[in-house]
Amino acid sequence: MRPLTLTTDELDSLASGHGSDEAITQLLAGQLAKRRILLWGVVRDARAAGRPVEAPVRLLLSVHAHSPRTVDEVLSHPQVDAWASTYPKHGDLGYLHALAATAAIRAGLPFTLDVPPSAGAVTLPGLGALTESEVPLRLAFDGAALTADGKPAAPGPRSVVDLGDLGGPAVAVEDVDQYRDRYGMPLADRRFDLAGFTALCREGWKILLAGHPRHARIVGRMVRSFVPLQAPGDRTERSASSSHACGSLAIAPPATGTSMAMLLLHETQHLKLGAVLDLVDLDSGDREPRYRAPWRGDPRPIRGLLQGTYAHLGVTDFWRRHDRRQFAYWRAQTAQAAATLARSGELTITGSRFVRRMRDTLDAWAQEPVSPGDLRIAGICGAVNELVWLLANRRIPASARAELVTAWRNGSRPPPAAAASGADTGVSPRILAAVRAGATGLPAGDRALLAGDPRAAAGHYRSAIVAGAGNDDDWAGLTLALGGSTRPELARDLYAALAGDGSAPDPRDAVRWCATID
Repeated sequence: MRPLTLTTDELDSLASGHGSDEAITQLLAGQLAKRRILLWGVVRDARAAGRPVEAPVRLLLSVHAHSPRTVDEVLSHPQVDAWASTYPKHGDLGYLHALAATAAIRAGLPFTLDVPPSAGAVTLPGLGALTESEVPLRLAFDGAALTADGKPAAPGPRSVVDLGDLGGPAVAVEDVDQYRDRYGMPLADRRFDLAGFTALCREGWKILLAGHPRHARIVGRMVRSFVPLQAPGDRTERSASSSHACGSLAIAPPATGTSMAMLLLHETQHLKLGAVLDLVDLDSGDREPRYRAPWRGDPRPIRGLLQGTYAHLGVTDFWRRHDRRQFAYWRAQTAQAAATLARSGELTITGSRFVRRMRDTLDAWAQEPVSPGDLRIAGICGAVNELVWLLANRRIPASARAELVTAWRNGSRPPPAAAASGADTGVSPRILAAVRAGATGLPAGDRALLAGDPRAAAGHYRSAIVAGAGNDDDWAGLTLALGGSTRPELARDLYAALAGDGSAPDPRDAVRWCATID
């Protein structure tokens, strides 16, 4: 049996954006080993606390002696990690009993076991829900039929998105497991449109298989379940993954099969890198959020930036085949993030090599032709995105704002002003809309800026700000239309301070004056 690590060749194959079959096999083996370790950690802690675990442990060991692969299959259920890794917080041993019962049922091994409820229900992981209960149920299985407290019982029903006829996997829809909620996003209820979701998955799979067969093969091997999320009202995409639920993707039904294909690829990239990081140290592990990630509105720690950059390596690869403007945009944004990683000083030797291989892929893509029009729009959107991030994450202190106002009124140069963190606003929907569809449906300032008329754009942005309808998007657009600045928040905060006493300047003058600090 191979040691649980990755060879240099396997790491290089993953860093390039895909991953060899051997590398994916090692990642999956690593996840199984992780869950075994976590499981026996739960058993150890429960025994040390004098809690009753011997019955489910004996049953699991019996199943393992009879059919080791069955136990491995049960431990591969994504939520096993989510349960076991948080056991010290919740102390839930009902899930352990349910795992043992599930393993025995799958192996066809007769048993009798009292299964305590977990979160108010008895659910068999990977099989489905039995019943709501606040007291233990005595489950008995004779090798064919299951009873609960002496009455016939059957878990389920369990929905599946079956892509087998398309050469894909059968992916369970996880809507009952009590540890499926790992994402900080509202879950869909059990009445969600399964038929519509399945149709989107089928269309998305066909797109992946036709245009990205290497990615499709990895998705097929790694994704075991979907956790349905509520669809956001604005029809933006919503998806997530967790390093404590490898194999599970949380997805809200997107608008199109193309979006579904992109989300499957994107989130599987996260699963891959999470599995890599369980085997290999790539970064320092520092959790201080200090780096700009072009797809986020808030500063990110090194691990978050690495995860996002690797995921967007996949996103960029997807748009290479489907939309050259989006390809140009994400190529540039991902390259910026990779450069930030490379100069961070927080990568291990292995991590530095991993990021170099990522950058090699991006460098090769940088040579691919994109039309001048698409390049121009992608460049404008990237510049605005950076300005919006600066505006979102910089709020100058009141004392510095007062000095700024005094200097303005005295006709002096703007003083150096300290910046403080602002709130996470996310990436502007207007930027993403421009990348996807150009100027269609955007405000007048954005349309003029994208059309190459910065003077007209500045006038429109000014009007929006003076009318009180301006936001950070408008300040970013105005700043770019007037030549750009590294401190766009100064003009915004100066304008707000002066507007408060009725002496608001022309926003264009505020931007030009504050830009002299650069």
